[in-house]
Amino acid sequence: CFVWAKLPDGCPDGFEFASRLYDEQSVAVIPGEHFSDKKTDWIRFNVARQEDEIISACQRIRAFFESHKA
Repeated sequence: CFVWAKLPDGCPDGFEFASRLYDEQSVAVIPGEHFSDKKTDWIRFNVARQEDEIISACQRIRAFFESHKA
């Protein structure tokens, strides 16, 4: 099962976002560009994981956004 999310305004493109999120928080997402040239500001999450992994990933994603507030 997968979840698509549009990146907030001001976020880098999907490739840069995915790279930074992985480097800083060890959370892997797939840039939308892998699926369509029109999805450069989208990412895809794989949510077919254990509940504790999803909760941890959500916490790490929140920390990522908190550390990048303008």
